[in-house]
Amino acid sequence: MIKLLLLSLFTISAFANTTDVITSQVECSNQLEKYGFGIGLKDISNDCYDSLKEGISQKLIYTNEDEKIEIVGKLNAILIKNLETKQFNITAGKTTKLKSIIALEYNKDHKEIYVLDSDGSEVKTFPSDMQGSISPRRVLRTEQLIGAIDIAVKDNYIYVLNAKDNTIYVYHREASYHRREQYQKLDLVTSYENLPDQLNSIEIKDENLIIKYNDSKDAKIILIKN
Repeated sequence: MIKLLLLSLFTISAFANTTDVITSQVECSNQLEKYGFGIGLKDISNDCYDSLKEGISQKLIYTNEDEKIEIVGKLNAILIKNLETKQFNITAGKTTKLKSIIALEYNKDHKEIYVLDSDGSEVKTFPSDMQGSISPRRVLRTEQLIGAIDIAVKDNYIYVLNAKDNTIYVYHREASYHRREQYQKLDLVTSYENLPDQLNSIEIKDENLIIKYNDSKDAKIILIKN
């Protein structure tokens, strides 16, 4: 009877803790969503920041210990945390045109954040040293991005993984749909086609483009040649 009672108490306690975590995440998500729409609190707590990170895809987190920077994409907001001071900036609001971020990447040389949004047809570029409801610095928009699920960056190039046609498209980082036609730079630099099904994500290490798949720990590695 005592064992059964202890088990019941443990189960109730575990359920309560899980419920508390879920409640906290929901509250923080609501807090962040309100912030993104310009209402509610003017800041997000560090506790909320840590809660929002739990369980999200690695595509939505960028961490660089040397740069002492961590970037998280959540809902319609970008959170940039200084790992040294523990303070962070938030980019969100109507002007950003963000809906629901599905992948992001950071270019430390140019201090830029590249965001793949839920509509899957745009890569938005934001400066990492500004915050608030700001417009994207550039918007890469093309039909080739419909079905995109992940992005990577190296030097002056953006790599976009498209699961719809099993292709990686490469564009110049300065490409922008909103520029005058002669300055848009929307032309494809190169592409990696006929990749296997079940694509999941991409990353770049040194001169290698690494493609990961859903159903295997194996990855395909391509030597970058731009």
